[in-house]
Amino acid sequence: MEQHIEREINDLRQRLLYMGVYTERILKQAVDALLNKDKQLAEKVKENDALLDRMLVEMDDFTMSLLAEAPLASDLRFIVMGIKISLNLERIGDEARRIANRAFDLADKDIQFLDEIQKLSKMVLQMVQSSMEAFETQDTKLANELIQKDKEVDIIYKELRQKLEQDMLNHSENVYGNLQLITIAKRLERISDISTNIAEEVIYIYEAKDVRIIPKNE
Repeated sequence: MEQHIEREINDLRQRLLYMGVYTERILKQAVDALLNKDKQLAEKVKENDALLDRMLVEMDDFTMSLLAEAPLASDLRFIVMGIKISLNLERIGDEARRIANRAFDLADKDIQFLDEIQKLSKMVLQMVQSSMEAFETQDTKLANELIQKDKEVDIIYKELRQKLEQDMLNHSENVYGNLQLITIAKRLERISDISTNIAEEVIYIYEAKDVRIIPKNE
């Protein structure tokens, strides 16, 4: 019985890692669609997000069957956090799809501030990658560093938003494009928050420590 549950837990780990890689790919595609004004790639993101949704359904079925086996406390913690991680990955996919929708609308527009969007997206993509790396390697130090990184993303997002809002005041012709970019930047900032959630879940898996109760401004 113990060997069986161990194999199932390892299977869950591999499923989560695969889901993480797939999520990272979707997010990168969404950003590339924006930066390269690629409508076809933006449409591809929508298709890939639908596949990610199906992965979540399959993950739910799998984890429910594991819970029915009455696992030990440590395994139970892993399974429950695994459910949360898979849900957060699916949420990142949803945000990537929303970015792709905006990228599709902006593909024929002359827009500014793409360098700033690229800088923000690079940081956020690295956070998604690092959150899953921390999970794979059981690196709670990396997970803690990631939680602190979220503060940097918040600062960059606020600065970019201020730039876009000021530009709209000075150049009315940029209002539509800048409003779309503000929405995209907010989606990226949201992905940073979700990656932080994953990092917190990693810490709980491997240290049985709930860091969510610690205010982020401390």
